[in-house]
Amino acid sequence: MGTISVFVCERPAHLISSNYLCHLASSQTLYPPSHQCQNADCNRNSRGLRLQKAEQHQGVLYTLNDGSLPVWVIRLYCQGVSACYDTFAMHSHSQIACKIDYHLNYYVRAGQRTYYDSMPEVIQVGKHRFIECRVVELWRTDMLLAWKSATNCARTYQFALSKVQEPPADWKIGFTLKPEHVYDAFTILSLLDDHQARGETLVVPHTGNQQDRFKTAMQARSIRIRLYHQPEINHYCAKCIRTYKGPDGQG
Repeated sequence: MGTISVFVCERPAHLISSNYLCHLASSQTLYPPSHQCQNADCNRNSRGLRLQKAEQHQGVLYTLNDGSLPVWVIRLYCQGVSACYDTFAMHSHSQIACKIDYHLNYYVRAGQRTYYDSMPEVIQVGKHRFIECRVVELWRTDMLLAWKSATNCARTYQFALSKVQEPPADWKIGFTLKPEHVYDAFTILSLLDDHQARGETLVVPHTGNQQDRFKTAMQARSIRIRLYHQPEINHYCAKCIRTYKGPDGQG
């Protein structure tokens, strides 16, 4: 495989959590978790070849211990081909391009974003924005116990945890954390928790507006909770549970 040219900032490795060093090159570059295509039908997968086409761009990683950090983000792209099978003849009769984009948390194919099954330690909330899950967990706790708004979660991070307010002079991406970043991180982590608990994979549209991307998944979860209740509430009562009558009049 040819060398991927990336800029690596000098920073001691011990300042980055060892749990997700596998996603970081020289402590400052975010990679997809695998450097090989995960499509079982891809010829590069069957031959054990590494992904060779890569693109990089600047980003910001918001961490709990080290504040806001400039990072390089790597996206890998599969140039292999997949066999297309004839269902009736039971053999392949043509080939199609694989064209899978691999990102830090998910891969993209045919306009669909499929999240990896393992829980991440860093969540991507935008093309250039990445947040450590420990920070998101802190926000979820603040919202639950202190009724804290996303705006105040962002403000608290900027003033108490960010450590630096401005990026290096040669960095094009600002360090400002916005309420929508907090909301997106909250939503994504909650949906990933929910899907992993049920042994399912989170799939959302990759196209369209970010504000609409997770609506269908959130609505499906709300409907399921309405029907089967939350796991934290192991009982039924008129205060915690609402009963909806079906077409047959039964609750």
